[in-house]
Amino acid sequence: LAYWNGSRAGVLAYGAGGGRFLDPATLAEVTLDPAGSRDWAPPNLAGGDGRLAVDPRTGTLVVARGSNLEVMYWERDVCRTVVALKDARLETLAAHAGRIEDLTIHPSGLLLATVSPGAGTAKVWDLATGELAVTVPAANARAVAFSPDGRTLAVGADHTTILYEVGGLTAQTRLGRRGLPVRAVGRTADGHVATIAAERGGAAVATVWSLDGRPVETVVHRNAGPTGGRYRIAACPAAGWTAFHLGD
Repeated sequence: LAYWNGSRAGVLAYGAGGGRFLDPATLAEVTLDPAGSRDWAPPNLAGGDGRLAVDPRTGTLVVARGSNLEVMYWERDVCRTVVALKDARLETLAAHAGRIEDLTIHPSGLLLATVSPGAGTAKVWDLATGELAVTVPAANARAVAFSPDGRTLAVGADHTTILYEVGGLTAQTRLGRRGLPVRAVGRTADGHVATIAAERGGAAVATVWSLDGRPVETVVHRNAGPTGGRYRIAACPAAGWTAFHLGD
C-alpha cells in the first residue's frame, strides 16, 4: 500500500491482482467513467508480490518485483514505463542479486534507495538518469528510509541501524520529470516555468512549476494525440496569456 497525495488523493494498492486505486474516504475503487469522466484510472501494473514507492509530485511510481525495479510515470489515465533499473555488474542485469525487501524515494524526487537482505546490499539510484549511484554493504538489512530533510539515509538490519549522510543535492531543482521526454520549456505570463513532456504522437503533459520544483498546475493532459513533432510554449505578460503547442 502507498498513500497518493497528489491532485487526486487516494490509496494505491498492489498485489496479485495488479494495481488498484482506492478512494481514501470510502475505499471504493476509482475507475474511469465510460461516459468520459477525467477521473483517475488504476495504474497498469502486472500482478505480483512486490513493493511500491511513490512520488506524487512528479507522478513517479517505482515497483519492485523480486530482484527487479521498474520506474513508471502515472497520472490520471496515463501509465508509462520510464526505465527498468539495472546493475550492469550483475550477470542477470537485475537491480539486486536477491529479492528487494524495501525501497524509498528521496524527498527531492531525485534518488531511490533499495535494500536486499539476500544480496546483503543497499543501493541508491539516480532517478533522473536511471543509473546506479552507490552500493553499500547491508548484511541482513530489511529497511531503508530517508530523513524528511533528505540529508540522511537510514539502513536498518536485524540489530543495527546505520545512518549515511546524503550530499550534493542542495543546489539542484528537478523540473519537468513526468515520465515522458521533455520537449519544450518556457515561461508563463506570470513568470512560472512551464514544460511540455510528450511521446511522439502519443501521451502529452503540459505542466506549470513553482520555483522549488513543485507542479502548480497540469494545463494539458492527454493519453494520445496527433503525430506532429513541434512543441512550443509562448507567453504575453502584458496580455496575461500563455500558449501551449503540443504537436498538433
